[in-house]
Amino acid sequence: MKGVIKVIALLFIFSMILLIRLYLERSSVYDSFDMDLKAIEGYTEKFSYSSDEDIHFMIHSEEEFHVQLYRMSDTLIKVGDPVSVAGVKQNPIFSPVSGYDWESSYKIKNQLASAYYYLMAWNSIDTSYIPFVSTGERKSEVVVVASTNTWQAYNSYGGKSFYSNSNDSRLLKTCYSWFPKTKPVDYLPQNRPLSFIEKELKGVKYGKEELNDFTGIEHFERIDIGSHLHKGEWNLVHFLESEDYDYSVISDYDFERAKGLDSVKTVIFNTHSEYWSQEMRGRLNELIEKGVNIVFASGNNMYREVEHYRDGLKVVKSPEYDRGEVSELIGTFYTEETYLKVAPYRIVNQGHWAFKGIESDTIGMYGASGFETDKISAYSKGFKTLAIGCNQSGPAYMVIKDYPNGNYIFNASSIMFSKGLTNDVDIKLLMTNLLSHE
Repeated sequence: MKGVIKVIALLFIFSMILLIRLYLERSSVYDSFDMDLKAIEGYTEKFSYSSDEDIHFMIHSEEEFHVQLYRMSDTLIKVGDPVSVAGVKQNPIFSPVSGYDWESSYKIKNQLASAYYYLMAWNSIDTSYIPFVSTGERKSEVVVVASTNTWQAYNSYGGKSFYSNSNDSRLLKTCYSWFPKTKPVDYLPQNRPLSFIEKELKGVKYGKEELNDFTGIEHFERIDIGSHLHKGEWNLVHFLESEDYDYSVISDYDFERAKGLDSVKTVIFNTHSEYWSQEMRGRLNELIEKGVNIVFASGNNMYREVEHYRDGLKVVKSPEYDRGEVSELIGTFYTEETYLKVAPYRIVNQGHWAFKGIESDTIGMYGASGFETDKISAYSKGFKTLAIGCNQSGPAYMVIKDYPNGNYIFNASSIMFSKGLTNDVDIKLLMTNLLSHE
């Protein structure tokens, strides 16, 4: 009996030590810590700026550095001349909730046309890239929504994105998997550099993605899928600029707050519009009721719920929105079956106005249906299927729904779709038909 009591006592002590250690670790996940800063790096306080706002660039460089502004068009366009800036040694203390608290190193007044931009900053050691969007002053009938929520979700700077976490211990991660309610809030602070942006923009000369030629019904990791984030959104910009469309660009946050939507006729969601707030969903309903055309030139659409908090973005619902609600609203919903696989679309509604001038029954031969794709369900009422991916499993379902006001909602249901806007005649013609439809 004494032996049993002794074992129980030891187990109790061990459990208490484990719980105390777990509590101490759990309570520190929001604590600030020192970062090993690169020779030069920087960020902006937000992703989009309206006309006449001051754009502050928070840049760390202990030595003098230079900056050059670029606009993303059909090619890269320099805006102004390079400028030399005195070095600023920034505070290395990083908060997992609020990011950095750096001082402004360089600023410009936003008198820029609406477009995607980035500031390149470099010193004698390295180079940094800081992207942002100008919403501009002039209103356009075509508005592109940059998928800035998705950029944040994939930003692992500071050790944590929605997909990775190098800050918490193995003990904590095990606890999260066993007891999901113990997992801390996924805070994704704005005030930090983008971890992936250097890889995307370093050495870039042209906007379009260079993809391998398609050689079969389906590829798996043999094709250069390219970017699904910032650089991937350049393909739509390249098309709009090359075809001389009048358009403007806003962020996900701007869309939520109805900024830049005053004169809009068509809203285009770009490449990977995955992270949506409830307010964004409400705004989409409002625009549809007003008779605005909606184009999802994207995939994995409206999959996860987020909220904007004071210092950034947080994922508040995982893993996903309700399949039925999303399918009813935009026609399709994401599933993982075809992840990283690509194939063309097979047209199943050849006579539809969206395919006017397209003679082939198979489009997007570079692999337009793929990377991540969305599918119809029992809740996709009122939507017509235009085309289906030729993928062996999990193909993208391209759908459309017409409304009594004469407007429509089109959903390509594929991240790879927008890449054809630079190198596929049929995909370009399809988008032209959508933008010219009365």
